[in-house]
Amino acid sequence: PVSVVVEHQAVRLAGGEHRCAGRVELWREGQQWGTVCDDEWDLRDADVVCAQLGCGYALSVTGQDGAFPQGKDPIYLDELKCTGKEENLWQCPASDESHDCGHKEDAGVVCSELKAVRLTGGVDRCSGKVEIHRNGSWGTVCDTCWGKEEASMVCSMLGCGEPVHFLAFIPPFTHNDSTLWYYQCFPNHTDLWQCKEYANKTTLCVDSKAAGLICSESHGRYLPVTTEATTTVLSRRPGPVTTASVSNDGFPFSMSLELLGCISLSFLLLMALVTNALLCCHYRRRDGWSQTATYIQ
Repeated sequence: PVSVVVEHQAVRLAGGEHRCAGRVELWREGQQWGTVCDDEWDLRDADVVCAQLGCGYALSVTGQDGAFPQGKDPIYLDELKCTGKEENLWQCPASDESHDCGHKEDAGVVCSELKAVRLTGGVDRCSGKVEIHRNGSWGTVCDTCWGKEEASMVCSMLGCGEPVHFLAFIPPFTHNDSTLWYYQCFPNHTDLWQCKEYANKTTLCVDSKAAGLICSESHGRYLPVTTEATTTVLSRRPGPVTTASVSNDGFPFSMSLELLGCISLSFLLLMALVTNALLCCHYRRRDGWSQTATYIQ
């Protein structure tokens, strides 16, 4: 994690997938990093941390059993009562009594400048429309800047392998009612966040559609479905991923060759079993008729 020092009072967010989200840690001069207890921890306290880190403002706070792993260092502050205008947490009123907190109560925050990427509109997280998180909402990427290099970066960032399909989706994905992102990447870039990004540059995104992507770890071939923008914050690396609100416009996906093959084999096996059962019934009846005819004679 990246730390920021204000008047020798360093702060950082640890345990997250981006420097603007994680467990709050403070540096005490001459000692070591330590955590903050979640007692009374709220958005005003968290705003101080986000502002100090240059990460905007607090979108949400976490505490006991939160999304970020527990710390191991000393717990420095408890029952903070910041106004949100302080330069660092040490300036905020806090309990001067011994705390009774454990690390399961470590305070965390997700700031508005969290950068995250996800794929929505498919039946798994490795396929769908490319969406970018910023300032509490999910925007889309203009396909006028979308190529194999950018697709490879996103598949890698999501732990989804390599790009299989990234252009010419029919029907095309549509943009969300949010920010339009345009990325200018170069061969030495390995991460989408290293690329130069432009927000809502209409001249760059004129007549564009929303970029889509199918990675090799996806289990099917997907067609676009309509997705609604949401303020849910996601991790941009492997791990649990929340989903956007989705409304299906028709059948959401067509099957991969592997899945189609499995279904075909299963159907043939079923037909073989049915045929075998019918033949058994037929021969049993014929044998029964033969024995009856013999008895009459």
